[in-house]
Amino acid sequence: MHYKTYRPEGVLADFIGQFYWGSREATDTSYHATAKTGTILTFTFNQQSDTSRQLICASIEGQTERFTTYTANGFDTFLSVTLHPGAVSSILQCPPAMLQDNFVHLDDLLGKKGKLLEEKIASASSNESRILLLQDFIRSQLALDGKKDQLIIKAVQQIRKQRGNVNIDALASDCALSKKQFERRFKQQTGFNPKLYSRIVRFEFTLTERKYYTSLTGLAHAAGYYDQAHFIHEFKKFTGFTPSSYLSFDEG
Repeated sequence: MHYKTYRPEGVLADFIGQFYWGSREATDTSYHATAKTGTILTFTFNQQSDTSRQLICASIEGQTERFTTYTANGFDTFLSVTLHPGAVSSILQCPPAMLQDNFVHLDDLLGKKGKLLEEKIASASSNESRILLLQDFIRSQLALDGKKDQLIIKAVQQIRKQRGNVNIDALASDCALSKKQFERRFKQQTGFNPKLYSRIVRFEFTLTERKYYTSLTGLAHAAGYYDQAHFIHEFKKFTGFTPSSYLSFDEG
């Protein structure tokens, strides 16, 4: 699958990982999906002509600690946005745990508001226009939510900033919460306990930063794994593959 990416700036960067769009390489193509901390909102289209697309579906893929293989069919092109956990309850108006390991249609969650967004996305003339529409929608949803758990949102941001290499007890203390209170509120916001979330964030770093390293040893060290055996164990848990085979390293 070929695609392009766009990362938002400013306030939205705290809530959105990236936008990405592209096309499938072939009909009924199988894809391997890894564990992920983000929730993905995807709009799929059929290309009717050089200038016309028909919106097929707007779906939400929840966060997961599992890997899976699935077949993508029935569409030619797509536009997706990855939402960080702290944004899900505000933007999609549902508990993140409800979406975990699940696929849901956008209008099933947001009703008329979701349907209106689908109509706007369908009538937009370019992916750039669609991204602007999505950013406006996300800003409006965030502004409506006055109950965001700012302590946990900041904790999530800190975990991401530190690539998952954090002390959970220290994070709870920084939030002026007991560890049990912190874990409960963290799971409400993300669908994960903080330790598992941190592990997946560290794993995700190895996927996004792989291009900057020439060896597994260097990548594992940069990600904060204490030895290569630990790195391989975690990587297999979240992908089903060894890092050397999945990331195409020739040597460790």
